[in-house]
Amino acid sequence: IMDAVLAGYETMIRLGMAIRLSPMPKAFRSTAVLAPFGAAFAAAKIMDLSIGQTVSAASFACHSASGFNNWVSEGTGEDVLQNGWGARNGMEAAILAKTGLKGARYILEDKDGLLAAFSALEQKDVITKELGMKWHILDVDFKPMCSCLKLMAPCQIAKRLKTQISDIENIKEIKIGVAEKTLHHAGTAETEVSSQVQAIMSIPFGVANVLVTGDYSYISWDPPYDADILDLMKLCKVEEQSHLTEIFPGKRGAELTITLSDGRILCELQDDVLGLSKQEVKKRFESTM
Repeated sequence: IMDAVLAGYETMIRLGMAIRLSPMPKAFRSTAVLAPFGAAFAAAKIMDLSIGQTVSAASFACHSASGFNNWVSEGTGEDVLQNGWGARNGMEAAILAKTGLKGARYILEDKDGLLAAFSALEQKDVITKELGMKWHILDVDFKPMCSCLKLMAPCQIAKRLKTQISDIENIKEIKIGVAEKTLHHAGTAETEVSSQVQAIMSIPFGVANVLVTGDYSYISWDPPYDADILDLMKLCKVEEQSHLTEIFPGKRGAELTITLSDGRILCELQDDVLGLSKQEVKKRFESTM
């Protein structure tokens, strides 16, 4: 089972790295695009498919590599369904391959294949770079918040800056610097939310919560929302920061600048998300038992 988990994660991450380095249209959700591919490799390992059958399974999975982000703007939440559909499609791809059905061998790098569809043909070597030597699954972090990853760094900075703010009514302006692709990701800069789905995608919502409550561990994502939080969200402006764009997607940092009514300007840059420590992961896991 662990070999299957490793195969699924590693292939999904590697393909994702190639696609995310390309100008993939922001309407696509990368997890939905990649899920069938990772699931197909995991299922192929569990089912002990041959190399040829595994290639076919991956090929079939590529045909269901899709999923869009408009669920954020409408607040409907198909993102969790996309994950399930991806797993199902990957498993079905492996089952089809086991019957002996042949899939296209070059569907990734062909001029009419998956990478071409996402303008990522130039990134194809990323997929096999250091294969067998570098294991990207070891770089996987556990998020400290139950939200989109893009909220993490801004909220972690906000928690530290909050200690220097005696009264949130003194806040005049909040600028949040992020990478270019983060800025254009679905729901990133929204300053008005009406549902849980929209809240967990909005950086202003997360930052405003932390500045009001002082922490990000137990944010309430469900409406109705605190009036102070909604007011602070209106003071937020999310913008691109060139340094963060340059180090993305390897690092997903943020820069937070808060202007106060007394003239002080609080500013801090954090290059990357700070994941949970091993002890914190263990504690969280035990809390679910």
